[in-house]
Amino acid sequence: MSDRGQDAPGGWGEVPRGSGMSGPGWSGEPAHGADGGPPPGGGYGPPGGGDGPPPGGGYGPQPGSGYGPQPGTGYGPQPGSGYGPQPGTGYGPQPGTGYGPQPGSGYGQFGAGGGQQVPTGPALQPGTIPLRPLNLGEIYDGAFRSIRANLPVMLGLSAIVVLLLGAIQAVATYSTYEQVNQLLGGVDPEADPEAFVSDFSDMATSLLLDLGVSSLVSFIAITVLTGLLIHAVSQAVIGRKAEFGDVWQAVRPQILRLLLLSIVITLLILAVVAGGVAVMIAAAATGSIALILLGLFFGAIGMLAGVITVLTLTVLATPALVLERSTIGAALRRGFDLARTSFWRVLGIYLLTTVLTVVLSFAITWPFEQVAMLSGGEGMLAFSIATLGGVVANWIVTPVLAAVFALLYIDVRIRTEGLDVELARAAQDG
Repeated sequence: MSDRGQDAPGGWGEVPRGSGMSGPGWSGEPAHGADGGPPPGGGYGPPGGGDGPPPGGGYGPQPGSGYGPQPGTGYGPQPGSGYGPQPGTGYGPQPGTGYGPQPGSGYGQFGAGGGQQVPTGPALQPGTIPLRPLNLGEIYDGAFRSIRANLPVMLGLSAIVVLLLGAIQAVATYSTYEQVNQLLGGVDPEADPEAFVSDFSDMATSLLLDLGVSSLVSFIAITVLTGLLIHAVSQAVIGRKAEFGDVWQAVRPQILRLLLLSIVITLLILAVVAGGVAVMIAAAATGSIALILLGLFFGAIGMLAGVITVLTLTVLATPALVLERSTIGAALRRGFDLARTSFWRVLGIYLLTTVLTVVLSFAITWPFEQVAMLSGGEGMLAFSIATLGGVVANWIVTPVLAAVFALLYIDVRIRTEGLDVELARAAQDG
């Protein structure tokens, strides 16, 4: 699939050649939907590039440019919807209150050097996070606020997907589960070694096949679900409720690219692992104990560092693809550029979030495994209980991960590109 020359429906294109921009920027082309109209649900496109603000006096949507909220598009709060600032309610920025951007406050203003000045007043918060750079606690708090703000999508949609996924995985792996139990309890390797080797070979083949099918289904389901949840979080940030139909309509054109992007990232990780294994094999071929030990050490360290680096530099690519409606190559470049500007911060939040979700998953599945053991540890009942524990863990963990990484993407763009100005406009536009 080419990364140039075509835009996703309702998406942001590449930077025009000769624009003088050093990084991703506005394409200069309006976003279009499938019918030539604006994209459903909106999205976050790359900001203006160059040496200063675009013509018109500032960052953010310009009249007639086709970027940002347009009259009649349905993007942002609507009159009478109950979301966002309403006339006469006192909600939102009020004259003289100091809430939100105020004249002379310096918040959201850009100096001659292009840097954002330090805000002197409270940040506007139309949705689940304040529209300013976030600290770690605010990212996690915003993630749970986003889940609560859109419960039907964040937990309801997740429940549907993980239940179907759990059912498919249970059907695919139950026969292998029974084979393993029979092999462990019914064959004595010393009494009949040939029968044991034959049964073990059959079991291993069946296990690999079942795990392959299960992993493929899980990969597709979780990847698509993550994309849908990221879009729902982006709507919660600007104080908008996300409906099932709106979320699906907004993400559906990007689903194939979303899957291909995940495959590319997986291949990059496998390439790093293959490189580490090659170093170990080359060291082993020398026959020298010292070189073998060095090869094992540096190969393992290199694999670990390489995998962590790839994951850190690509963790923002998925939010970029979903919210900017970019191509696969553009999303990878975008994720790399954003993560590179805050590498250690992104790395730290990524590792901490991964550890916390692993602990959370263990805390959820452990009681189910204990109940399964008490029920006998074998048979359909024990297998069903253990499978249910995995389903519940996926149901909770997947929305949390999607919300944290979506907010991390938004936070990095607020810090580096002034995305808060665009988000404030989207939230306040009627």
